[in-house]
Amino acid sequence: NKLTEEQKSRLEVLGLRWNALDSEWENRFLELLAFKNVHNHIMVTQKENYELWQWMTVQRRSFNNGKLLPERQKKLGSVDISHR
Repeated sequence: NKLTEEQKSRLEVLGLRWNALDSEWENRFLELLAFKNVHNHIMVTQKENYELWQWMTVQRRSFNNGKLLPERQKKLGSVDISHR
């Protein structure tokens, strides 16, 4: 049985990600937002959260080189990642 487009849309609205890598990216972005909410900045250090720091390093490089998907670029731009 296949899902209809309407069923897929409903599941996506609930937060279902069809791709595990997309899901992992979204989880890290949410972790970044939580960090920003607590610390009032996005300058994650290795000591505070190594995994998030490492993810941020890759994302910042990709953002500055224009190598992110437009949706991800927009999300990261919303937290001003380019100059951090």
